[in-house]
Amino acid sequence: SHIAMFPEELPKRLIKMFSFYGENVLDPFLGSGTTCLVARSLGRNSCGYEINPEFIPAIKQKIGADKDNLFDDARFDIVVQEPISKDFSEEIKKLPYIFTDTHKLKIWL
Repeated sequence: SHIAMFPEELPKRLIKMFSFYGENVLDPFLGSGTTCLVARSLGRNSCGYEINPEFIPAIKQKIGADKDNLFDDARFDIVVQEPISKDFSEEIKKLPYIFTDTHKLKIWL
């Protein structure tokens, strides 16, 4: 249900290499939730960010958030960010320095 799923072995090796039991694992591109699933199985806490709300059902199913966890101390929180109403083009104009590339790239066809 996700276009970029990868095998559990990939995050498993990285999580074991770079964290200890009980520590936190951050997944800034949550996708289908594979990293959080593996972190949980290795005794780590995890937090993930996903900007596509269409992936939420797949994430919930994969990590087990759609089931009752009677004998597990796992807690699943899904937080939805409110829409940002700022005009970023105006905010950029307020910056002290705005980069302008003076070199024009020539494309030869």
